[in-house]
Amino acid sequence: MARGDVWENFSYHFNDTPYNKEKDYLKHYDDKILIVSNFEEPYLCAENKCLVLNSPQADSDNTLKEIKSSLERNEKVMITAQAISAPYNQYDGMRYHLLSKKRNYPKTEGEKIISNYKLELIKQWPEENLKIYFIEKD
Repeated sequence: MARGDVWENFSYHFNDTPYNKEKDYLKHYDDKILIVSNFEEPYLCAENKCLVLNSPQADSDNTLKEIKSSLERNEKVMITAQAISAPYNQYDGMRYHLLSKKRNYPKTEGEKIISNYKLELIKQWPEENLKIYFIEKD
């Protein structure tokens, strides 16, 4: 990692962003797997075990296997609303992404994943349009 990369990632921890509310809330849960969008990754994954969607390293089959095996072990599996809808209906520089205005796109990776499970809303911040769900066996 280049020296500039360290400072860029370091600054995410000090910027006041809506994701800091999610980060603070997630401290209440131990032994969890969190599924996030690639945009949330620098904010939420330093302190949490994450599966990241829409990144070059993401593999949908491995993500589904990990979710299934975690649920079989009765571990908590959580997903953010942005992971479900990314790359649409998300913040892009703290403003909504331009493509978020109309629903004329195919299912996102997150929507495909949750179609096999039941979701339970556990926390939301309506003013920032942020939500966190438990993924549960259907």
